[in-house]
Amino acid sequence: MRLSFFALSVLGIAAGIVACSSQTDQPGEVHEDARPPNGDEASPSFDASPSQDAASPDTALGEAQTTVEAQVPVEAHAPGEAQARGDSENHVFDSVDKNHLLKLLQDLTGGNPITVNGATFRITNRWAPGAKADFRSYWKQYFVDLGATVNELTFPVAQSLVGESQGHNVEAILPGRSADSVVIIVHYDSVGITGQETANPAADDDGSGLAMQMEAARIFAQSKDRAYTLRFVAADYEEITTLQGDDAYAQYLQGEAQQKGFKILVASDNDQTAWSCWDEALCGPGAPAANTSFQMISCSGDIHAYSYPDLAMGFVDVATKYSPTMKVDTSCDGAGDTDHYSFWKIGVPAYVIDEYSANKNPHFDDTGDDTMQHINLDYFLHISQIQITFQSRLAGIKF
Repeated sequence: MRLSFFALSVLGIAAGIVACSSQTDQPGEVHEDARPPNGDEASPSFDASPSQDAASPDTALGEAQTTVEAQVPVEAHAPGEAQARGDSENHVFDSVDKNHLLKLLQDLTGGNPITVNGATFRITNRWAPGAKADFRSYWKQYFVDLGATVNELTFPVAQSLVGESQGHNVEAILPGRSADSVVIIVHYDSVGITGQETANPAADDDGSGLAMQMEAARIFAQSKDRAYTLRFVAADYEEITTLQGDDAYAQYLQGEAQQKGFKILVASDNDQTAWSCWDEALCGPGAPAANTSFQMISCSGDIHAYSYPDLAMGFVDVATKYSPTMKVDTSCDGAGDTDHYSFWKIGVPAYVIDEYSANKNPHFDDTGDDTMQHINLDYFLHISQIQITFQSRLAGIKF
C-alpha cells in the first residue's frame, strides 16, 4: 500500500525530492538549500488515503492489497495563511530547547530527583513494575501541567515476565479544532542484561524518544490554534514483549475512532535518536560527515508493502528548509519491532525515525549499557528540531 500524494500545493513539497526508497542502502538526501526566512508555504491539511502501489512487492507476487480509507479533508485557506504557516514552523523549530531536552533525559535516567504528589524518587530503569509506575506518575504530571487530558490504559500480560499481570499505556490529549487525531507514540519500557535489567537506565532507547515527545508537547501546548487533536502516547511492553502495548493502544484507538466518529490521521514514532556512531567510529564505510544524517522510515519494503511515500517527502521537505546540513535516509524497514508498526497493521499512515546506523549501537536493549555517557546532545537536538517541526506540520500547529 502507499499513501496517495498530498496535493503539492498543500504540502509545498519541492519537486524532485525522492520519496521512500525500497532499498535499504539508498538514502534520500536533503538538498543544500538555505533556510528560508518564512519557512514552508503550505497548509497543514493533507490527504492520507493508502492505496495499492503498482510497484509494490505484493503486486509482483500477484497478491491483492486491501485499500484502507484514512482521509483527511483539505481545508480552504485565506490569503496570507501560507505566510503564517511558515512563521509557525520557524517558531517551532527555534523553540526546541537543548537544555530542556537534557533535563528531560536526566529526569528519565535517574540523574535528577523527581517529586510528584509529595513523593520524591528517581527513575533509574523502566523495567521493574515500581520503576515503571514512577515513570508514569512523572509523565502524567508533566502532561497535566501542560493542560492535557491524561488516561492510563491497561491490558493483560503474562505475569511471569516482570511480576505484573497488566501492562500500562499512558495517553495525553491536546484537543484541536478537529477531533481527527495525530498520534505521537514512544515506548517507555526498557530491558537489559538478563537478571540485571534494573541496572539499565535506557537513555537512548527510548529515553531520547520520550524526551523528544515531551519537548514537542511543551511547544505544542503553547499554541492556541491546533488544526487536529494530538494524542501523545507512552507505550508499555514494546521491549519486554514485541509491540504488545502498541498493538493494544492501536486497537483501543481504532475502537474509539469508530465509536466517536473521528479519524486517526497519522502516527509518528520517535525511536532512539541520541547515539552517534561517529563518536565511536562505528558508522561503517561510506558514512556521511559526522552527525549529519539519520533515518526516517515510512515503508516496509517487504511482502506487506506498507508504504507512505508522502510522509517521507514531507519530512525531507522540512529538513531541507530548516536544517539543510542534515541528510535524511528514507530507506524501508519491515522488521516490525517498533511502535509505528502497530499502526501500519491497522491501515494508518505511520513512520519512525532512528539515529544513523542504529543497528550498530552496542549500548541499547539487552546490553544494559544505555547510559547518558553515550548520548550526543547536539546530534539529538538537530534531529529533534526536524522531527518536532514536521509533527507540527502534521498537526496544523499555528502560532
